[in-house]
This record gives sequence, structure tokens and C-alpha cells, in this order.
Amino acid sequence: GGGFVRGTASTPGTDGTRLAARGVVVVTLNYRTGPLGFFHHEAFANEADSKVNFGLLDQILALRWIKANIQAFGGDPSRVTIFGSSAGGASVLALMLAPAVGAEALFQRAVVQSGGGIGSRPPATSARTSGTVSAESMGGRFYLGLDKTSPGANPTGRPELGGLTLGEMEKRFGVATALRHGVTFEQLMDFYGTKWDEHNNVVKSEFRNYPFVDGAVVPHDSALQGFTAKAQMDIPLIIGYASYEASVVFGLGQTPDREWGERLVQQFKIAPRFSFGDLQRLYGTTDDAKLATFLYRDVIYGLPAQLLAGSHAANKKNPVWVYRFGYASGRSKVLAPDQAGHS
Repeated sequence: GGGFVRGTASTPGTDGTRLAARGVVVVTLNYRTGPLGFFHHEAFANEADSKVNFGLLDQILALRWIKANIQAFGGDPSRVTIFGSSAGGASVLALMLAPAVGAEALFQRAVVQSGGGIGSRPPATSARTSGTVSAESMGGRFYLGLDKTSPGANPTGRPELGGLTLGEMEKRFGVATALRHGVTFEQLMDFYGTKWDEHNNVVKSEFRNYPFVDGAVVPHDSALQGFTAKAQMDIPLIIGYASYEASVVFGLGQTPDREWGERLVQQFKIAPRFSFGDLQRLYGTTDDAKLATFLYRDVIYGLPAQLLAGSHAANKKNPVWVYRFGYASGRSKVLAPDQAGHS
């Protein structure tokens, strides 16, 4: 989890100790996030092996390693289940639809926890949809915003780049070399905001760093589009969401209210017109803030889970289960009494 911007396999939430105690071999894996995980620039466009979804490729390599090696740890490579929450759930959906993963049968079961699945993704290059936001256009804006007079990263293995500024690297060796070897970690952090605001605990991000449609690893505009096209792996699937998914919204520094809800309806084209009266009748409350949080939960997580499950059940032979998790722990009750937070 972590919106493809943050997160790590070493957090308490991904500790597999309790699951392993039940006789399961548990593997947690890391993958590149932020601009290191999902990035493209026109300087790479003509390369024979141009890539954009590095974070997903990391996951695929890890699954290949598991298939080849897990038997030595007591695991069964023919009984691999992958599961993840939030960006991890979105990753599971992406992997179910990745042609290479299905062809190699890298796993046999999947669990998607609060993974969404109906939102569209920008294409990997601007050529497909001229004039729209894409991974390539974002990479261009990123490079234009860098201070070309600052010292480069001075990478090992490239002594000819040592001591050069970013601008000097570009002039002598081209933009692609400057991007690959000269951009420092601090420049990545400052521009993309892949760190948390230390005062407000709010993630700051100018650009999205999600999987992009590249025609190879991610061939579909959304998971739902892929499922509707029957392109997903035919495997048993568990998919679901929590009762108070909007907890993630507060974590991002947003406050659900009437205006926020209206923007949500417009963004996802939920209805030709927006009526809080309709929502009041549907959810049985006149509290605007509650209505906005209910709407967010159902549009971003609940509805995708139901639609994806229905599509999987209709188009594939293996079974699918849907859950809505509502148990509130003592810790979560401090934030929202009797409701389960995101993931």
C-alpha cells in the first residue's frame, strides 16, 4: 500500500508472522515507488527496450523468483496466492491482467483489498492521446523543473560524469544520460513530493506516480476494462473493501464536504446531475460530511469491487468472493467509532 508513492514490506502491517504460524510460507516484497517506479520521458521513446512501469516489473521479477525458489523454503510454486491492500490491491489487479504473468502462471489465487479498479490511467507515451497528460509529458515537466546548474549524482561506473552539473551532462551526453545518471535523490523528493510533510503528516505530490497504460505490462485503461474484455487470469479471487475507506482522504489532508462530493461525481461521471437529496434518501442521513464519505467509499472501492467480482464470476470458471470489512479495533475507534478504516 501507499498510493504507489510510499510504503515498504518492513512495516508492521505487512508482517507475515501470524499468517506463517498457520502453516503458510509468507513472502513480502518491495518494489520501486514514486518516480523511480513509474516514469517516462521522450528521450527514452526511441530506445529498443523503453519501459515505464518499473514498480510492477519489480513485482513480476519477485514472483518469478518465488516460482523458481520457494520450494527450497517449504513452499509450493503451484499454490501461490498474492494479496495486497490499497496500491497493493491495485497491483494485484494489474498483475492479473499482465499478459506475461498469466502466460507464466506466476500465481494461482489472488486477494484484492481496497484496490479500486475503475479509474482510468494516463497512457505511457503522449503519442496515443496527443495533448493529454501522460507519463511522457509528466517526465518532460519534471526535467524542465530541475536546476541544471546543480551538481549531478556522480554515479559509480561512469567516471566521465563525475563533477559535472546536470546541464553539462545533458550538453555532452544527452538528456537520457542526464536523467538516468545525474538526477539526485533530493531532486526527486523535492519535485515529486515522495515524502511526508513532517508537520501535518500529509503526503505532498505534484504528479501522480501510478501504473501507466503501456500496452505491455498494463494493456488496459482500467482493471474493469480488462475484466470486461475477459483478459484477467482465470483464478479464484477474493475482493473487497472497508466500511470507512474515507479515512485515507483525511490522511491526504482533504476534508469531505458537499463541494468535495460534487467534484467526485463530476470526476467519475457518476450521474448527469448531482443531487444531495438523492444521496440523503439513499444513505439515510442529512449530514453532508457523512454523505461525502459514504459516496467516496462506494464509488472508489465498493462499486469497483462489486463490478469486478460480477465480471469475474460471469466470464471465468473459478469462484469469486466479495467482502465488506466493518470490524472496528480499539485503535480505529479513536478515528471513527464502529467503522473500519481504509485497507
